[in-house]
Amino acid sequence: MRIYKTDNHKVQYLENYKRNRFQEQNVNKTADKDKVTISHKALNIKDIQQEMARIPEIREDRVKELKEQVQKGTYRVPARAIASKILNYGLE
Repeated sequence: MRIYKTDNHKVQYLENYKRNRFQEQNVNKTADKDKVTISHKALNIKDIQQEMARIPEIREDRVKELKEQVQKGTYRVPARAIASKILNYGLE
């Protein structure tokens, strides 16, 4: 009786292939169990951001009031406030 020598590298390749397939199946099973939980703080931040989006950036009531003051000639800005802003502009 004659026994032929098997190609060991082919057997090793098949074993590696089977092992990798088994590991991939296990990874897919565990991936289904992953879960994400959002904290209450994050939910509050989301709610605040939605509220802020609803608030207009331009305060129309204040703009209307200032326009009326300018048209009547009663709008006055203190000179010291203007000078202070100009001087502090380069320092910021």
